[in-house]
Amino acid sequence: MSYKRCRLAANMTQQELADRIGTSKAHISQIETGSREPSVKLLVHISIVLNVCVNVLLGLPCANETSNKVKCCMVFSILSCQMVYSNIVKIMEEV
Repeated sequence: MSYKRCRLAANMTQQELADRIGTSKAHISQIETGSREPSVKLLVHISIVLNVCVNVLLGLPCANETSNKVKCCMVFSILSCQMVYSNIVKIMEEV
């Protein structure tokens, strides 16, 4: 499922989604058209606001929709590691 389909399924406009996740309507448009990829943090925010699994936004199977829980958990683990790594890098840059 695409970002746009998920947003429309949640009955939201691009502006409403942008306001809820703290970005611009233009940024949402770029993500939906594929001209820009969201950061990991933004991807997680979008999934929370649209109430969909990150896997669904990435076009991967979701544990809620299939019996393959390992893939769903693995993507969240990868995203968590990326977020932790990103935070460590920021802290190191400040020191």
